Amino acid sequence: MLNGRSERVIGRVQFVAYEDYNAAARLHTVLSEATAERGNGAPAVQVWGEILGIDWPTEQSLMLRAGADLQDLAAEVKSTVLELSDSVNIDMALRHFNEVEATLDQWFGLPSLTMPQFMTPLQGTGLYCVEVCADALKRYVSEPALSPSAISPLLEKVRELRLEVDQADDLDDATKAWITQRLVDIERSLLTYKVTGTRGLERATDELLGGMHRRPGMLTRLGASKTAVGIGLLLSLIQTTLQGVSTLEQISAPPPAGLVVVVEQLAPGANVPSLPVAPRVTPDDGDD
Repeated sequence: MLNGRSERVIGRVQFVAYEDYNAAARLHTVLSEATAERGNGAPAVQVWGEILGIDWPTEQSLMLRAGADLQDLAAEVKSTVLELSDSVNIDMALRHFNEVEATLDQWFGLPSLTMPQFMTPLQGTGLYCVEVCADALKRYVSEPALSPSAISPLLEKVRELRLEVDQADDLDDATKAWITQRLVDIERSLLTYKVTGTRGLERATDELLGGMHRRPGMLTRLGASKTAVGIGLLLSLIQTTLQGVSTLEQISAPPPAGLVVVVEQLAPGANVPSLPVAPRVTPDDGDD
């Protein structure tokens, strides 16, 4: 067991966070949950849907995407460990990693397999191998971790905003469709956080922000819409959350009880507000 591991619950599944989070820790979290269901004789696609929060068969495309994300995550872990050859015993860290790869390579046959069949290639040695990788990477390639208490309000807000955009009478259909798709991407990144980490959320948010600036008239139309406040609030919440975990990582302090964002009601056509960038926290020059 790695130091700094704690167990939490998000939705229907267990969330395992590491004090020093990284790609291998994310992979270990998901594979640990799958290993716990090894004896479940149900169809593998049903069990994985419960683990990842995907409604099968309604969300078939999400299930396929999740498999690709898991395979990408495994490849990232392997390549990152290989890059640390001067600091990490690669033979020991990756000795049984082929068990992980062989298991995930079956993903596109998921609907035809039971969970015990799907998990056959992954033995305790493979899972321990991923834990060794996570322990090695935490010294060199750590990343911020989001708790369920940070993810839940973001999910709630993005779902409220999707409904608000859908019902807006001051946006044209093309603008509605574009914003809705960006919100779906953000929602998906939050639901798949255990696999994609904060980078998935950052990419989805960048698509929304960058797309608004790249499309002529988009900001003008949004500025005149009642949905502007909601979009501004969502972006502020995401920015505050990501900056919060980054700052907490720098100072290694317990997270605050909560984050408060105040948004003032805008008049039609007003600019969407944004939070200032949080200053980097550094020790006083006089500290020893």
